[in-house]
Amino acid sequence: MDFSSLLSPKEHLNWCKDIIFSEVISIDVLTLDAWAKKYNVYYVDFMWLDLQGSELDVLKACPKLLKTVKAIWTEATYGEMYKECARYPQLKQFLENEGFTFVCTSGGLGFMFDALFVRNDVYKEVTSQLDWPALLKSFSREKG
Repeated sequence: MDFSSLLSPKEHLNWCKDIIFSEVISIDVLTLDAWAKKYNVYYVDFMWLDLQGSELDVLKACPKLLKTVKAIWTEATYGEMYKECARYPQLKQFLENEGFTFVCTSGGLGFMFDALFVRNDVYKEVTSQLDWPALLKSFSREKG
């Protein structure tokens, strides 16, 4: 199975032996801020990032658009799956400094997973409106 990334593979080669990086090509890239300006996009409510190790670079390169984002679902890793990729602790710290709250992780292979971050004010508003006892009771096996 062919695979692609802007970064060169590193630990990825050890963990996923059926994935092949068959060639190196050059491509033009555009920051999200430049893309938003070009296409008159003024805000993004939800951002989904699966960029094979480039997530933090992309976020750092879009400070204007990032200020409008309410939630981010992003791939993350604890290992150096790609050469010089950011690890989860750096990604988490950056997003917390930008006003986001970590909410949860999902799936993955242990070293690679997805994480949800929500803008602090949105997180506070949503969680303040939850009926926590009712929510917890809905997960209970006891009915009544």
